[in-house]
Amino acid sequence: MKKFLIILKVICIYIVIAMYIRVGFCIYNTNYNSKLDLPVNSDGYILNQAKLYNFRFGVLNANKNCCGAIATYNFLKLNNRNPNFKNILSIYDIFGTNVYGTLGINPFTIQSYLKLNGFNAKISVNTLEFNYKAKHSKTSILVYLYKWGGHYITLNYDKTTDMFETYNYNYGYITNISSLDDVLKERNVFSALAMLIYV
Repeated sequence: MKKFLIILKVICIYIVIAMYIRVGFCIYNTNYNSKLDLPVNSDGYILNQAKLYNFRFGVLNANKNCCGAIATYNFLKLNNRNPNFKNILSIYDIFGTNVYGTLGINPFTIQSYLKLNGFNAKISVNTLEFNYKAKHSKTSILVYLYKWGGHYITLNYDKTTDMFETYNYNYGYITNISSLDDVLKERNVFSALAMLIYV
């Protein structure tokens, strides 16, 4: 029993220290980011993650790891919301980072954030259903792991053209694709390593 209590105490101390470190990074990053201008296109979307090199997220510069925050921002903007990217980044910095941001953002945090903003967000891991669910959702977020790491992109389905507009996929511009399979094939994504966040 005494060993168990010692182990429990060590675990609790570790958790408290980890939270202090996380909060410290979040406070520092939030103050730092508040002074920066957001690089958006003429319509207000973030299309080029590389331009966020001055922003901080977790322990890295945001151009390396904030595609989930970009996807959230673009998703909200496409749904006629007025998102504040710096607020999204701060919230994810404290509640959503994987290993202090070195592995990006947890997709379940994005799902929760969208729910808090009034969307009935769900997650699918069945790639065979991705096109159907993304088309019926109109706006969705695709996350995938591939040889260069992981990435989130926002998808907006256009019924008139039967195409998906992709945001932050090919950096700098909106790309039209006919199927989510195109993304998965182009990036050589193993099907078990992809998720779709849809509403």
